[in-house]
Amino acid sequence: MVRLTKALISFLICLQIMMCGFPAFASSKNLPENFCVDDENGISVGEEGEYFMYADNLLPGDVITRTLTLRNLEQDVPYTLHMVGEPKETTGPVNWLDNLHLQIILNGREIYAGRLRGDGKDTRTMKGNGIDMLNDKLDLGVYNMGDYGILNFIVTADAGHLATEDFYKASEARIVWTFTAVKDVSPNPPKTGEIIYNTLYVFLLLIIILCAVFYNRYRKLRACVSVSKL
Repeated sequence: MVRLTKALISFLICLQIMMCGFPAFASSKNLPENFCVDDENGISVGEEGEYFMYADNLLPGDVITRTLTLRNLEQDVPYTLHMVGEPKETTGPVNWLDNLHLQIILNGREIYAGRLRGDGKDTRTMKGNGIDMLNDKLDLGVYNMGDYGILNFIVTADAGHLATEDFYKASEARIVWTFTAVKDVSPNPPKTGEIIYNTLYVFLLLIIILCAVFYNRYRKLRACVSVSKL
């Protein structure tokens, strides 16, 4: 009887899992299909969420700007948007990761200032705000369906302290900004049908256990009665 009880309990647990569904595995996509990130040049960020900037022949004082539009077109699904910078490599006599100053402005508010490498530290003449984008994702806010935001990148070549010969040979720095949109869904309270189902499930389980206990006692009582008659 004990084996039968264990088997019934195992069956009910498996039935519960099958009816409630198996856990979903996270998608490798960083941006959903209808969350759009585009710059003024018509460059769209793909589902991997990676955005690149490229400029050549930089000289001290040069400024590069990009304006990105962030839009959530997903049907009735709010998303929290994050961004993180990842320096890839630097080549040549000028380390542009340290000598380019980056300012990021979201809807008119500065959310990052500092070296291009993303650590929020000062360049030689321009201030950083200490925000470490290498280890902590920048919070770009929550976007409900139809919401949009304006993100500005301002990159300044702060390299006036370098010698002229440093620019005889080309220097290059590569950095990738990755956007990640996560569903911002608050946990829903259990529905009435789910509460009733779970209650019946527990009630049925208790009945099976009680039946097993009483049946076991009944068998012992019958055995005792049979011995007494003998």
